[in-house]
Amino acid sequence: MSKCVYCQQKKGKRSCPALQGVICSGCCGEHRGRGISCPVDCPYFVNHEAYQQGRLGVLFYQERQHLYRELERCGGQMAVHLLEVCDVFTYQFFLNRSGVFDWELLAGLECVRTKLSPIKVPGTGPSAYGEALGKEVEGFCQRQQFSTSFAMEVMDHALKFFKGFSGSDLRSNRYMKGLIGFVDQFYPALASQIKGRSTAPGTIILPTSPVGTANAD
Repeated sequence: MSKCVYCQQKKGKRSCPALQGVICSGCCGEHRGRGISCPVDCPYFVNHEAYQQGRLGVLFYQERQHLYRELERCGGQMAVHLLEVCDVFTYQFFLNRSGVFDWELLAGLECVRTKLSPIKVPGTGPSAYGEALGKEVEGFCQRQQFSTSFAMEVMDHALKFFKGFSGSDLRSNRYMKGLIGFVDQFYPALASQIKGRSTAPGTIILPTSPVGTANAD
């Protein structure tokens, strides 16, 4: 039997379309979606992603409840709606992309926070995600007459939550998987609507009440 195309040590037992060879189960499990750019139709990738998204989605939902309460105290329900805009836009922006790392999301959130600040600090170039999300946030603030200072506070809370959930390894995609699992499980109608059509910027759909919390058990 051929050796693993990734480590060149163990026996390859699984066909890897990304590497065009056979790969051992250990390398497949450790590197899929990270060190290996898996196609979205690979069955090993699909099954693994579905399991991880489901598990992390429940945890994301549970921890998100604390953030919602904090935002309501600082900026009312409108602050929660702004966070929802960010969540839905992020879900939509990365929906059909594999191999998305959390550092890409972090760079975008920090880009938005910097744009909202009256004090301009030179930094790295903006990301496509950060630029697009920034326009959504600015548009929301204009339409809802939501204070920029409150928007900055929302982004500060969002960044704190992000860093706590993602952890120190930004080459992971823990946050991204949690967000996708959260929307898919607790807002299935919204997820279906987004997946069923191409929603242009400026027409972000806010979620309604989540499905029953029994899913979080």
